[in-house]
Amino acid sequence: MRNKFDFRVLLVFILITVLMFIGVLRLYKISTDTKLAARQYSNSFRLKLGNIRGSIFDKDLNAITNNSFKYVAVVSPTPLGISAISAYLAEDERLKDATDTLRAGKPVAVMVDNEIESPAIKCVKIYDNTVENYYPAQLIGYTDAQNHGVSGIEAAYDDLLFTDTSIDAVYAMDTFGNVLNGVECEILGDTSLYKSGIALTIDSGIQKATEKAMQGVSCGAAVVSEVGSGKIRAMVSNPNFEIGNVAEYLEKENSPLVNRALSSYNVGSAFKPCVAAAMLENGTENYSIYCSGSAEIDGHKFSCHKKSGHGWVNLCEALTQSCNVFFYNISNILGADKVYNAASIFGFGKEIDLGGIKTAAGSITERQRLSSSSTALANLSIGQGELLLSPVSIIPLYEAIANGGVYYMPTIIEGTVNKGVLSEKKQSVPTYAFSKNTAEILRKHLINVVENGTGKAANPTLCTAGGKTATAETGWRKNGELIQNSWFCGFFPADNPKYIVAVLIEDEKANGTAGAPIFKKIADEIMQLSIK
Repeated sequence: MRNKFDFRVLLVFILITVLMFIGVLRLYKISTDTKLAARQYSNSFRLKLGNIRGSIFDKDLNAITNNSFKYVAVVSPTPLGISAISAYLAEDERLKDATDTLRAGKPVAVMVDNEIESPAIKCVKIYDNTVENYYPAQLIGYTDAQNHGVSGIEAAYDDLLFTDTSIDAVYAMDTFGNVLNGVECEILGDTSLYKSGIALTIDSGIQKATEKAMQGVSCGAAVVSEVGSGKIRAMVSNPNFEIGNVAEYLEKENSPLVNRALSSYNVGSAFKPCVAAAMLENGTENYSIYCSGSAEIDGHKFSCHKKSGHGWVNLCEALTQSCNVFFYNISNILGADKVYNAASIFGFGKEIDLGGIKTAAGSITERQRLSSSSTALANLSIGQGELLLSPVSIIPLYEAIANGGVYYMPTIIEGTVNKGVLSEKKQSVPTYAFSKNTAEILRKHLINVVENGTGKAANPTLCTAGGKTATAETGWRKNGELIQNSWFCGFFPADNPKYIVAVLIEDEKANGTAGAPIFKKIADEIMQLSIK
């Protein structure tokens, strides 16, 4: 009897254990099925929190867009959720709509300033693809209501940056369409897409330094390019605009939406080094010309900016004092073909594809017209007439001077980014514009411009530099006064140039040197970065 009793006890124990195991399995299955239900459209309530768009990065993969976020509070339809969001919103006008929805058994998403501590609320970070008052809005561009790029890099690389992926809060529902109690929502959405996109050649430190130097310039542009690569490290266009509020700027004075760094302008004397290069390449280095203050060409009087004249000047002195008469005469000696060829080496008069975005083509007087008109050639020799270039377009000329006669076409694209990994764009092929000897002579002459000539105001405090001032007549009038543009184009440090800078200031009524102190500020601000 004892053995039979022990066997029954054992049998009961085994039976109870099996039943408990089955119960645990059923509970696990219910829990698993509930979680899986949250992933099924037919058995879930999906609350869209925001769209995901790829990012635009600087050269070091610091996010330019998607670099700030906002919190969205996802509130569960429970008494605790209603209580928590009511305490947070208090007298906010959104409170009634939120609580009405929650009492109806549906979750809500509410934009909040900070995280809310509550087991009934899950706060989610939603990154914002707009950027304001930091990087050049004209370069970055903006998106429309459908999250597609409209302008700038956003438009040029919309196929890469746009996604149809959203961040959603998903709640499991029962067969009656009610949100399951006690089951947390799941946040779905591939947030790794934030770490993918396009990387620009922009250096954020140099960009900030250039923006700081350009403060106070109401209309103008500045571009900083790296010697030996053509990579644009900074691009500023004033006035700027707020990407998140584009409509406000559509009719504003001075056209904030225009990227002046890519737009074409009358150039003036910043073009003279191009004629000087043609002179050196064709063996006329030792010419001296007498400047009386004007020159007569085909019966037309062409003036120098110094009415009393410069006297006898050679190439170095002509560049240092920006003598127009010297260049009128030297272009006539060289002839139209040699001047035109010197300019065409740099692609003047053609658009530059920076990598998805392009400069304006600008213009240059046609070869045939230069050959048949001495006055057209004289105008071109000092950067006037039909010559129009953008601040970006003139950079190759100054890089060739600073880089032994070789330049790289400007680019703004560092490469593509996939989940934080950069695939660099292949570097452009170098162009040999003129001899190393010509480059060395011009480099020394342009250093002299800054140290002893019209460009003294451009002389940096923290390094040496070379460059050229320019006053460009536009032919337009404003309030009865002629409109002029002021330029300064140059390089620094002088002995081992690392950067090319082109500065343009629109509608400048000074003597053409207004761009020089801006160049000085840019050079000093950038050099200060290396000291830090």
